[in-house]
Amino acid sequence: MSDAGGRERLLVAARNLFPRSSYAEVGVAQLLEEAGVKAPTLYYHFGDKEGLFVAHVEQELGSLGAHLRLLAQTHNSLQAALADLASALAEFTAVDLEGALEAGRKMRKPSHQERIQESYVRNVFEPIASLLQSAMDRGEMRREPAGRLVVLFQSGALQLCSGRSDLAGRAPSDWWAETFVRAFAAR
Repeated sequence: MSDAGGRERLLVAARNLFPRSSYAEVGVAQLLEEAGVKAPTLYYHFGDKEGLFVAHVEQELGSLGAHLRLLAQTHNSLQAALADLASALAEFTAVDLEGALEAGRKMRKPSHQERIQESYVRNVFEPIASLLQSAMDRGEMRREPAGRLVVLFQSGALQLCSGRSDLAGRAPSDWWAETFVRAFAAR
């Protein structure tokens, strides 16, 4: 019952099923069949479907967060860093960010709600906020509430970059980064 392979198979099943359907649409039977395990394995490792979903979101957002932090640190140009961050957000399909946050708000267990929220803040919000705050500290951007800027940047990146392939011959992530930097440039 405690085999670690079952835990990993369940996480792989979650990785395969949750991005294609909402949390509510994926059933326990589907997860068990996809993982090739029995219900006691799910309950032993995760407690229930909700626990598996939370572990899946934490794992995938952890990977995204490491990638975003690396991208934010590898550029001398704010615009280039933001273009790469926008691209990474748009290409990230392991978890529907908005769907995961919405599902998290509806979780039965407050600890699960908190874990999803904390994972989002630590792995998505903070890397972007840190980059933008540094740009404000250097005088590249005008002073604005960092949280507001993160929400604007992320929503624009997700909307533009995942829905458009070309804007005036440019990649959507490049266009969005330039537009964002120009809109909030220090005056």
